[in-house]
Amino acid sequence: MRGIASTSPDGVLFIQECGTGTVFDLGLLASNPSFTFVSKLETLEVAGLIILDVMGAISPENPNKLMESQLINFSEGSCQIENT
Repeated sequence: MRGIASTSPDGVLFIQECGTGTVFDLGLLASNPSFTFVSKLETLEVAGLIILDVMGAISPENPNKLMESQLINFSEGSCQIENT
């Protein structure tokens, strides 16, 4: 999945899927690898939108939550979101 990254004040990472505009909860950024990612994300956020490429399984309990998500790539940029 590819989409625009955002974070909540309490450290939860979200991705708004390119194309559909669906927002998925990727979970709390709490592990040591996440700290490095958050630092890079904050640096890029100053410049504009952040595009994430992630893999994960959609939760059967919550269709807007990705379980076991893995960050594949992230970069500065944007993508087309359809108006619904």
